[in-house]
Amino acid sequence: MTPIPKELLPYLHLIISIGAGVVVSIVGGFLIGLWLDRWLGWQGVGSIAGIGIGVVVGFVWLYRKVTDITNDSF
Repeated sequence: MTPIPKELLPYLHLIISIGAGVVVSIVGGFLIGLWLDRWLGWQGVGSIAGIGIGVVVGFVWLYRKVTDITNDSF
């Protein structure tokens, strides 16, 4: 296996951080929604709303990260 060239490491870090950020926001929204379901007895409404909010938060964060890249600040 050949080593990764050093000039590609910032891009690899960027891709991993974007992927992890979106996944964490969606899973976090789901877990908060699941907790609300159990606490308030909403029968799944909180989980679905949490996933939706997590998706929105994840893609807003992704948009901000991409606009930072266009400003050469990553």
